[in-house]
Amino acid sequence: MSAKKITLKNKEILEIFQGLHAVREIQGSRFAVLVAKNMKELKKVLDPIDQGAIPSREFQELSVEINKLIE
Repeated sequence: MSAKKITLKNKEILEIFQGLHAVREIQGSRFAVLVAKNMKELKKVLDPIDQGAIPSREFQELSVEINKLIE
């Protein structure tokens, strides 16, 4: 069986990952292996997005200063 290449939006990838996470406890060793394999592949795509969403240290410091001024 050859793998097909598909194009998905990041939101769709996240929804699929969350769906797989929800069904990973269903019994059946073959099913569990396939779910884990797919989650691992999706995580490769989602991890860089998560890393990019983390605010920089400078931004965090500026945010703290601004909140102090607001109060």
